Amino acid sequence: DGLYALDPLTMKEIWHQNDGHLDATVSIEDGVVFAGSGVEKGAGRDRSYATAYQASTGKKIWKTELPISNWMHPIVTKKDVCYVLGEIYFKSSVGLFYCLDKKTGTASYALPFNAPIASKPLYLRDNNEEYAFFGDFHGEICGISITKKEKMWCHKTGNAKTNYALSSFDYDPVHGVLWYPSNDNGLFALEPKTGKMLTHWTPGPTDAKWIDNYASVSIDGDRIYHMDINGHLRKFKIEFRP
Repeated sequence: DGLYALDPLTMKEIWHQNDGHLDATVSIEDGVVFAGSGVEKGAGRDRSYATAYQASTGKKIWKTELPISNWMHPIVTKKDVCYVLGEIYFKSSVGLFYCLDKKTGTASYALPFNAPIASKPLYLRDNNEEYAFFGDFHGEICGISITKKEKMWCHKTGNAKTNYALSSFDYDPVHGVLWYPSNDNGLFALEPKTGKMLTHWTPGPTDAKWIDNYASVSIDGDRIYHMDINGHLRKFKIEFRP
């Protein structure tokens, strides 16, 4: 039913726009709301769009058709707004990191991937350098240099049968590490810029089996918390010093 802006105290509707099926949260910068839509199951004739609205009024600033579906929030960079794309309701071997000029909605650049992307993208900024990190449907994880408009590194975290991998990265600023809970192969820690594998934990003989998960970890100092789709909660202690 589209996108609603509500008064948080009264829940009264401020404005409403419907520019496609939305599964993702929006991103907001300087009074502009950026949204992306995807093609819902069984709605083969629908189209996917990236749209920018005035946050105060809902007035449409621009609307651009996307080549494939968006399921996660866009990331707003210094110049662009970037979407992770992929179809999840029919078989596909295409994913895109797709960036538009955030003021006009015109295409800026795209980076292709070999599987749909439906994990939450992580955006990091280090001085003037901008980066994005995410995983694809088959468990391949990648780091992107937004500044250079190129892939920095990619790693496979699963196997030939890995599918529907939706979990996301989280960044540990204390240790300078990316943490990624894979779909079926344990927990990974990586150095952001090089992709160097710092550790890879998998369950031992006395540990509970690792099963599907759709979320990132939560980090609290030297502790990491992770929950899978069956509600099993694990607590890890960070002991290495990269």
